[in-house]
Amino acid sequence: MTNNITKRYQQLKDLATNVKNSKYMSNGEFSNGWECVNNELFDSWKIQVKSFIQKNFTETSIHYQEFEKNENINMWTTNYDIFKKLNTILESLEVEFDDIVNASTNENKPHTIKNKVFIVHGHDDLAISEVKNTLIQLGLEPIVLRDKPSSSKTIIEKIEHFSNEVRFAIILYTPCDIGGKDKDTLKPRARQNVVLEHGYLMAKIGRNNTCALIKEDVEKPGDIDGIVYIPMDTHNAWRYSIVDELKSSGFNVKKDDL
Repeated sequence: MTNNITKRYQQLKDLATNVKNSKYMSNGEFSNGWECVNNELFDSWKIQVKSFIQKNFTETSIHYQEFEKNENINMWTTNYDIFKKLNTILESLEVEFDDIVNASTNENKPHTIKNKVFIVHGHDDLAISEVKNTLIQLGLEPIVLRDKPSSSKTIIEKIEHFSNEVRFAIILYTPCDIGGKDKDTLKPRARQNVVLEHGYLMAKIGRNNTCALIKEDVEKPGDIDGIVYIPMDTHNAWRYSIVDELKSSGFNVKKDDL
């Protein structure tokens, strides 16, 4: 049964490649120059993916609900826009899909998880280096986007790709920017890409699998209060707090290794 699920999942990924390769530029009266894909290929792939998610993750799963929410084309989107969103959902299944396969084939073996941790960052090289070294000491592999080859991918495509490999993310809120509603209310804040990627990863891998390191007096995004914020203190107590968060997400890490 497990082999059949694995084979079917790979078939859907292969079909997604065929859909992507069918991309062309439209020349319609109102949509000249828009990116589209072959509609028959896309519709067939979409139906098959939706059925796969429904069967293996149920209609109550967040994956199925997100799929239903994003599957319809409107006047402001093309089928290629929808395909990219739905394909991201398909790719995001891989982490949980691995758990299904492992549960089926390794019932009597200890549960294992991927040892990669995504680091979302701004321009603070010292903070990035400190977090990377901490993860390495713990036997984990840090994923830093700027260190990875682009392979002709856009930034968002790189995020989508490499975030498929992780089970946890650390977000660095460092004072790399300033902002406010006027010049009298300016405050230090993280780069806007940090806030965007934080929200993306919370949706993709779960809020409980992310934590934010706050350096100095950085403004926190108001709409995501309630998440874990850890002060990056000068005494490095934050490193031990990171261990606690990792352990709560199932990682086998020890403070003694720091």
